[in-house]
Amino acid sequence: MSRVLVQLKRIPVFLKDLWSKPQARQFIIGASTFSLIALVLLSNFLVAKVDLKVGQVAPREIAAPRTIVDRPQTERLQQEAAKRAVREAQEHEANYVISQTLALQAESKLEDFFGKINNQLEAGTGQQKVISGLGQEYQFNASTLKTIVGASRSSRDQLEKVGKATLAGLMQKERIKKENLPQYRQKANELIAEAQLTGPETAALKEILAAFLQSNLILDPQKVDQARQAAIRSVEPVMVLKDQVIIRRGDKATRDHIQILQDLGMQRRQMNYLAILGVLILTTLLTLFLAGYLYQYRRDILSDEKLLTLLALIVCAMVALTKLVGSIPAVGAGYLIPTAFATMLIAILLDLRVAIVVGVMFSLTSGIVTDNNIQVLVVNLVGGISGAFCVSKISQRSDITRAGFLVGLANFFAILGMGLLGGDFGILKLSWLGLLNGIISAILTIGSLPYLETLFKLTSAIKLLELSNPNHPLLRRLLVEASGTYHHSLLVGNLAEAAIEEVGGDSVLVRVGAYYHDIGKVKRPYFFVENQFGMENPHEKIAPSLSTLIIISHVKDGIELAREHKLPEPLVDLIAQHHGTDLVKYFYRRAQENDRDKVSEKDFCYPGPKPQTKEAAVLMLADSVEAAVRSLREPSPGRIEGLVRKLIKERLAAGQLDESDLTFRELDKIANSFVRTLSGVFHRRIEYPDMKSSSRA
Repeated sequence: MSRVLVQLKRIPVFLKDLWSKPQARQFIIGASTFSLIALVLLSNFLVAKVDLKVGQVAPREIAAPRTIVDRPQTERLQQEAAKRAVREAQEHEANYVISQTLALQAESKLEDFFGKINNQLEAGTGQQKVISGLGQEYQFNASTLKTIVGASRSSRDQLEKVGKATLAGLMQKERIKKENLPQYRQKANELIAEAQLTGPETAALKEILAAFLQSNLILDPQKVDQARQAAIRSVEPVMVLKDQVIIRRGDKATRDHIQILQDLGMQRRQMNYLAILGVLILTTLLTLFLAGYLYQYRRDILSDEKLLTLLALIVCAMVALTKLVGSIPAVGAGYLIPTAFATMLIAILLDLRVAIVVGVMFSLTSGIVTDNNIQVLVVNLVGGISGAFCVSKISQRSDITRAGFLVGLANFFAILGMGLLGGDFGILKLSWLGLLNGIISAILTIGSLPYLETLFKLTSAIKLLELSNPNHPLLRRLLVEASGTYHHSLLVGNLAEAAIEEVGGDSVLVRVGAYYHDIGKVKRPYFFVENQFGMENPHEKIAPSLSTLIIISHVKDGIELAREHKLPEPLVDLIAQHHGTDLVKYFYRRAQENDRDKVSEKDFCYPGPKPQTKEAAVLMLADSVEAAVRSLREPSPGRIEGLVRKLIKERLAAGQLDESDLTFRELDKIANSFVRTLSGVFHRRIEYPDMKSSSRA
């Protein structure tokens, strides 16, 4: 017993040790996501089972746990509609076509008639006997048979040729019905009369063709089948609604009852283990597909439990929402599954490519929950990918509304295309659901985005752009108390944004970071040269070491102000890293001039850290380049380029860019971008004439 208690006491310690390992936490998040997805998709099969047979009395009242199609009743209605459609098709002349088979059969009968006469006569049978035998087989007048049999072989061949040509001309080209058969017999007589025949031969051939000429129209099986299929599609499926009573206690079970119970998976003997296995296999494949993509291309999300939890939360919520909407007892409910809601959230908060991958995953899930409906799958695939692309470059929250309308249009045309492709014109009536889907997706995205940003402490492009508003308290204070720094920050933002776009970084983050990077200068604005307008430089009266402390402190002050105003951590990181561990050269040299032996270089360096990202490195370079170029007396393009490349080489040689992952090729692109932007700002200006002297002239 004591051993058992000891083992039980070790369980919390074991769990605590397990949870302390990042790999274990990541596995738990992934396993929980898989389990929830599987549970939602398997919910159709997790119902109470019964064991009824046809004619057996139900021991209890049985209700439907979910909404399904009443297949027996729907199939009966479809069969009745198909029969009506076939009957109606038989009554329309347009559904009949000329049968070439009947035309050939008529010609063959005529050929057999003349063949029998020729064969019997050639065999030596007397004419009278031939006439007698033909009279028993064919209902022709004796004079007709006598004329044909008594004619020469060449005359009979001519009669056969004229008769076959007349039959072929009429039965292969004319629409002959029972009602207009006398009319075409008269037309046949007219054609025979035009041939060069004797009077008795003409009369005989007319009687023979009148017997062989018949109706040549038959129902077109393709048109009848089209009418039949259209009638079947027009039948609205009869639904068994959730909680609807299927059979009451004491009622006899019919075949319809058994079929409905089987479709619901409630008939014990019909438990579909293969379907359950199929769902588990598909869920495993989808989960591994997403995990494999993240491992291959976005390991940062896998290693960041916050981001991984956010992704798992969105995936699980969307799967549950898909199941909920897909079970609505209405035709076309699957077209309202808001796949774009999830892909837009992921694209805004995480990554566009991850959003597209998850969109494919959600579209497959929507097809599963709607009984493998390929049309719902395609529409959700189009809507999900459209949503991801539409929010890839947004500048404000109202852009999500615009994205919702674009997603709605994409869904609309997807439903339209699937309807035309499958010849299902009934689906076209549901195309408006695609537009509604886009609007719902936008509303859900706008409503949930602020909460997710706050809960997971994420910084989306929208939040960054809101922080770039000049009316933000910190920027407003910077403008009023340190206007020189404010305008310096604006120009640094322009430089950094243009440069980061050349190397594939986050342009919104670096621009907004540039606006706030020197926010710490508001505490002592006049100690910075850009804010000293016509006043004495206070650094002239204090020691270089103290001046250095004041200059360096603007980084620490900026971090404190940023956290006080709850700026996102990515902006705080840019403030902390925008000088790296660089040396304050001006005051270091002044200190060396005063006392070379006692000066330590470490005392004149910024605390760092060095730039950890491309955005931080570009911001550092833009900050130093802008300040240096501003000091040039004649900033020509050549001098600007020389100074820019010199400063970048100095930062590179000092090791300030070692941790930023920038390549030499990217540094060259950054330098070119800086030169283009600065050359546009510091361009040569014409000298305007004095207004007074010009007025005297």
